[in-house]
Amino acid sequence: MSERANAMRASILRSHGGPEVLRLSELPAPVPTSGETLIRVGAAGVEPGLDVRTRLNGAGWQLRFPHVLGASMAGTVISSPDAAAPDPGTRVAVAPNISCGECAYCRSGRDNSCAQREFLGIHHAGGYAEFCSVPTRNLIPIADSTSFAVAASTAVSFGTAWHLLVTRARVSPADVVFVVGAAGSVGTAAAQIAALFGARVVLGSRTPQNLRELSDEVRALGVVDTTTDFAPQLESIAPGGVDVVVETVGSDTWAGSVDSLAPEGRLVCCGGASGGEVGLTLRDLYRRNLSLLFSTSSTFEDLRLVLRLVDEGRLRPRVDKVFDLADAAAAHAAVEAGGLQGKVVIVPESAA
Repeated sequence: MSERANAMRASILRSHGGPEVLRLSELPAPVPTSGETLIRVGAAGVEPGLDVRTRLNGAGWQLRFPHVLGASMAGTVISSPDAAAPDPGTRVAVAPNISCGECAYCRSGRDNSCAQREFLGIHHAGGYAEFCSVPTRNLIPIADSTSFAVAASTAVSFGTAWHLLVTRARVSPADVVFVVGAAGSVGTAAAQIAALFGARVVLGSRTPQNLRELSDEVRALGVVDTTTDFAPQLESIAPGGVDVVVETVGSDTWAGSVDSLAPEGRLVCCGGASGGEVGLTLRDLYRRNLSLLFSTSSTFEDLRLVLRLVDEGRLRPRVDKVFDLADAAAAHAAVEAGGLQGKVVIVPESAA
């Protein structure tokens, strides 16, 4: 492995709280068991939900302290007892979901619905460390041209957005897609994916001034400021309503998002950053033949396809800020401060 074969540096969470509870420490290096592969972490993404909210209050998960966060990561294969593991030195991204592999959902390729599903960085030690032992079947080789920072920025954001738009909403060139929260990592990914499929894209954000580059990239029909009643803005851009809404914000924008749908429109939702309690008036839904679809994360196959498109340069995750492992607290603070135009990643010095 290296001269640090028996120990490694990691950013440790010993209690819930603000960013300051993340402290650099030394731990025994993990030893992979059957079904696992040890990787040297090249980069770990800082995920607003799986990392930041889990650090703050657990986000509904019960952690065992001390704990190492880091759901999304990429790195280099070191060793494995598995004959089927990639060769040492292989550059890989890591799927963050751990599913049972045996239930009806897993056998049919719908592993993100597995009742036994767990997450790296929550139920198991994650990527805020120099080394991590991960399920061998979660490894996805990446091209030399794809940086670890980009690969680590892909798994959660782009995997989730792909599952929302492609698997659930079945986006097509005939669609107008309204991305709410387009300045966020999932929103940015959704805009790129919609454009990849030939759909016409409308971007919505509380910080529309940050969307100029993305708007040019996806050739957006327009940009909507969602801090106000955005119906008039949207009506001027898409007079007949939109076919698909990607809703990542929650209660603050929910009513406007539903109202913006054209007849037979589909709303896909993966979270509620501004609040999870929303209202529904049933007749407004069935009279327009609307569909409300919900999703969590992505399947292994979704992510394999997304990473191939990243390798080919057809999808382009953005990295806004890079922090050393010792500065994990500052990385979390940057995510909480907002105003980002891409992902925040943590890179161990040993990977530099």
